Amino acid sequence: MRITFYTTISKIKAGALEITGCSPNVSHLVIPSEIDGYPVISIAKTAFRNRQDLQSVELEEGIEVIGVESFEDCYQLKEVHLPDSLCRISTQAFQRCNSLEILEGSKNLQKIENSAFMDCKNLKTVHLKNNLMHLGSFAFAGCENLEDISMAHVPFYVGEDCFSRTEILCTDAYGLTTVQQKIVIGYRGDAAKVNLPEAAEVIAYGAFRDRYALQQVICSDRLKSIGSYAFSKCTQLRAVYQCKGLVRIYEYAFEQCTNLRMLPASELVEQLGTYAFVACKSLQNLLIYPKLAELSAGVFSDCSQVEQVYFPRGLNHIYSRAFEHCEAICKIQLPEELCTLDAYAFAGCSSLGEVYLPEQLKTMETEVFQNCQSLRSMTVKNWMYPMGFLGKGVCVTLFFPQSEQTAALFYSDDLARFCNGGRARLSLALYHAPQQIAFEEYDRCLELLVYEQDRILFVLNRLQYPAELSEEMEGSFREYLMEHAAKAVFWCAVWNEPERVQFLCENGFLTEDTLAEAITMVNEIQNLSVISILMDHKKTSVGTAAIDSLFCI
Repeated sequence: MRITFYTTISKIKAGALEITGCSPNVSHLVIPSEIDGYPVISIAKTAFRNRQDLQSVELEEGIEVIGVESFEDCYQLKEVHLPDSLCRISTQAFQRCNSLEILEGSKNLQKIENSAFMDCKNLKTVHLKNNLMHLGSFAFAGCENLEDISMAHVPFYVGEDCFSRTEILCTDAYGLTTVQQKIVIGYRGDAAKVNLPEAAEVIAYGAFRDRYALQQVICSDRLKSIGSYAFSKCTQLRAVYQCKGLVRIYEYAFEQCTNLRMLPASELVEQLGTYAFVACKSLQNLLIYPKLAELSAGVFSDCSQVEQVYFPRGLNHIYSRAFEHCEAICKIQLPEELCTLDAYAFAGCSSLGEVYLPEQLKTMETEVFQNCQSLRSMTVKNWMYPMGFLGKGVCVTLFFPQSEQTAALFYSDDLARFCNGGRARLSLALYHAPQQIAFEEYDRCLELLVYEQDRILFVLNRLQYPAELSEEMEGSFREYLMEHAAKAVFWCAVWNEPERVQFLCENGFLTEDTLAEAITMVNEIQNLSVISILMDHKKTSVGTAAIDSLFCI
């Protein structure tokens, strides 16, 4: 005869119940799927902890979650019947249930959390079914008699010391420890090259952590996931090969692998954990996995030698600090489907000079480009997000598809001081749609700029990309640039922007006198590309001998 005992029930959401306890002196507990017309979907935290009367528990269909420490220290509990509806067994749910001998995983069980069955001393047999995705740290640690485990589906994630102090671990002569050769648990050898078993599907948490001599790992196409901290601080590791079936790389998997030359090659990767490749200082060209829709927080932060990044088309979200302190990146063209850029995503990219922001980008948090000291050009097609990422010396290029016009606007600290009021409300106007930009007000801010090079860049931008530039202001800017033409050439040479010098030559800003002055100034800093442009421009009016004398050839 089945008897169901319960006395304490609490609602956890509209129309659903959680069991929080039962009456005392119960040996065989059946928890129903429904009480008074309300479905039961979970067992509460510590609901039956330290109940020495319980010998068997049956959960009826409909229950989805066994809560944290629900049956912890139930020393007499021998049998647990789990429904197919169960999705999660929470942390320490059955810890130290010393009489439990067999665990039959339910059909839809996806997650067994940390220490769920830790120190179940008499647990001998575990059968895990198809949908299990996650085995938490220490899940079966200390199950000293565990000698048989069957897994219809090897979970993607296997946590730290999941099977420590059990009988199912096997260590080969080279120091590689596995579970049935399917899960790589650890490595304590000192070889430079390690070959994983052909059957290996998962590398568990911290499996190769701190193996300083390790240089190469040869996998098999069956490998589908690399766990958290799997290769953390393997400072000599150069590459992980032959992992075409790889789908997931978890957080900090390659942390501080300072000699890693390339990402593990797979076209199937769909998840990169936070800080997965942090401080991999030998990575140079990043071809981001094509199936990724998101780049997690800090995933490539402090990869200081990365020069180029190729983003997948379907990428729609870059999380905070994803590329922070990638100091060698010079140019970023973000994919057209990108919708969200989180704070500090490219902070500290000190060489980043040019950025393209796609039209679909709707959300951009502040300080995305904090301390990007070289950022001078930014192409923007959508202004429906706050512009708090702009900093000193940033040029923003605006493209207006309807009119096919372009405007390039320059910002400095001198302009930023006036953002909150007064005559420079232009910066506030830029927080909104392009048609609301106060171009006339912006153009009258030239006098606010303190430094000569800032004034020259301000004027050059508006003349080269003159969207909404009035005839009056165009005349004023041309007059200013004529007076400062030689200095303009010099600063363009300093910035290494020969295309701007070409613009000055083609639009009549350089007279014979100012050209000679410019040549002398550029000759001092030996910018050969600018010198070449000036020589070509001069050829029509003076001879080769005159040019040679100008350059002291």
